Amino acid sequence: IQARETGAYVITVLDCKHFKDLTVGNYEQILRGIRSSIYQYDFQNVKFLNVLCTEEPDTVKELVAGFGEHWVADLKEQKLLIYEDQILTFSNAREVIEEALLYQDLSDEEQKKQQKRSFFRESICNWFIIAINILIFILVELSGSSEDVGHMVECGAMLPSEVGHGFWQYRLFTCMFLHFGIEHLLNNMLVLAIIGKYLERHVGKGTYLFIYVVAGLVGNIVSLYSNIYQYTFNVVSAGASGAIFGVIGAVLCIAIKNYGRIEDLSLSQVVFMIVLSVYTGVTSQGVDNGAHIGGLIAGFVLAAVLYKSTDKEEVVS
Repeated sequence: IQARETGAYVITVLDCKHFKDLTVGNYEQILRGIRSSIYQYDFQNVKFLNVLCTEEPDTVKELVAGFGEHWVADLKEQKLLIYEDQILTFSNAREVIEEALLYQDLSDEEQKKQQKRSFFRESICNWFIIAINILIFILVELSGSSEDVGHMVECGAMLPSEVGHGFWQYRLFTCMFLHFGIEHLLNNMLVLAIIGKYLERHVGKGTYLFIYVVAGLVGNIVSLYSNIYQYTFNVVSAGASGAIFGVIGAVLCIAIKNYGRIEDLSLSQVVFMIVLSVYTGVTSQGVDNGAHIGGLIAGFVLAAVLYKSTDKEEVVS
């Protein structure tokens, strides 16, 4: 049971090996007893999920039909089966169950090793982006200084006065990988390391990279024309903030689509992060709010278009 302010998530796990002769009637009686014991706590809203653990998935199909949301854990094939018209996300249960199935036959030490490998594999694109940002920062430092505005412009930072003078558009892309000083770099990479893994896991590596780059470009375009509109042509802009806000906007969209939560990250946490970040930007000097807001909106819209809601879907494994 996972209790929250808005209600509770209840997961019932049944090991079918111990119930070989379980009938539909008996199973219905078990579920009714569980529900009645939960409702005594007066939760405003209760969501139930039943997980049947078996080595013979076909034998439990009749139990799945007609008794609410069900998943089947295939112990033999070590995979989670979610049949048609069943919910695909339930708090962070899916990730936990799939991980347990994957490592069920391993020793504790082997499980830890596999979990470490899985952690990096699942967000390899995010770690790659972080590595590229760090590498470029080191190269900029070796060739000059990341806090030297002139040197940053030479390396590809955005400068509004460059608009209309030759091939300047590349700066919309290159400035995403440049940072003014180590603190600027570390702040951005820390946020990306925390939030990026959620987006990559839900949309896939290719879509994640697409959202990151496109949201970053949109944020930089908004920043550029915001400066031109304000006649601030000599403001030099750089940083991954627009792209990172795009990731945050996309995660916000996915959290909304998934009943206000993805894995262990709630909608309220994402909203709080956005409000705090925007407030800090508005009340601080030298912060590119145009890139932040532009990237945030772009990321949200891209996720709304590209991310398929996981409420209902055909049979998956």
